Amino acid sequence: MYLALFACLILFALLSRKNVKKDLKYTIAMLIMTVVLCLRYGQGTDYFSYNDLYTMYSTFELAITNPYNHYMEILYRLICAFFNTLGFSFAGFVAVVSLFNMLMLNRFLKRYSQNPIFSLLLFYPTFYLTYFFSIIRQAIVLSVFLGYMVELLMKKKVAKYFLCSLIMALIHSSSVVLIAIPILLKFNLKKIYFIIACAAPIGLIMATTPIAKLFAYIPFVGTQILNYINQSISVIALLERVISFTIIWYLYKSRKPGLEQDCIDHFMKLYAFGLAIYFIFMPFPLISSRLMLFFKVFEVILIPNMINIKKSVHLILSVVVLSMTVIMYFKNIGSYIDQGLYNDSVNVFNYPYFNIFDKQEIWKYRRYS
Repeated sequence: MYLALFACLILFALLSRKNVKKDLKYTIAMLIMTVVLCLRYGQGTDYFSYNDLYTMYSTFELAITNPYNHYMEILYRLICAFFNTLGFSFAGFVAVVSLFNMLMLNRFLKRYSQNPIFSLLLFYPTFYLTYFFSIIRQAIVLSVFLGYMVELLMKKKVAKYFLCSLIMALIHSSSVVLIAIPILLKFNLKKIYFIIACAAPIGLIMATTPIAKLFAYIPFVGTQILNYINQSISVIALLERVISFTIIWYLYKSRKPGLEQDCIDHFMKLYAFGLAIYFIFMPFPLISSRLMLFFKVFEVILIPNMINIKKSVHLILSVVVLSMTVIMYFKNIGSYIDQGLYNDSVNVFNYPYFNIFDKQEIWKYRRYS
């Protein structure tokens, strides 16, 4: 199912055109992706962990007093308690959150993308399959950021934006980086490129020397950060980020100014700064990818809006982008299989999808523990 949906997105993207007011292909794809997300069961590496946590926070009292609360932000615990109080099962909770995520994504793409189906294709392999499927808390924050907070930035409603950022930090701590965005937008791109140039060697030095272990001495969070140091750096992920940035940088430099110039300029600044964050936190791959998420996501707007396949160079870049998207899809599916305790019969081509109506079928393909 996952591969078939991915193939359909590729086909729809190849048939798409820019600035089409009502695109039936996009509507069909968005509807299918929403239903798939809402009705899933056991999909994503953290599904059952979130299920256990949802059960743990069955009342407001437990959401506040449970001794394991330091693993979960307070607002997310209270949201779980609220839905528990209303009688929602975890599957019902997942369905509501998933519908909200897709509605906010749709709002973002319809507002800023000149080719929403192409944007949806770029969103699919990582943002949709990893964050929307598995990392529920950060997916909520990402959805609010895209569907509401970006508009606050564009309209320069800074006070509301800061308030929203603080609230989101109570759902997932990674969203503290959102607080800095209005300040970052005041930088020009040359300064951000300079930051990237400094961040790359700093990250490389920390990744290859014991210097990173000094983070253990940071009060309160040092021990937790230290737990991430021994994670291996994904060469594929690193290359994907560098190549994507190079392509977007070229498209930005060769673009023709248009009606959405301010929007593109802002998104380019944020996307570029995301690469600096990735380099600085290179010794901690999980942390770097989580923090970069809120910046890297703008590639789903920048690439479709700036690329013009009528130009031979842009056509070549389109092929490169599509190839990278395919590579990231198979890479991510492979990691889901490894982390999901699936049987040896499951591979990247037949990775199965399960929904709430056939939930028992999943145990024919994966182990309990």
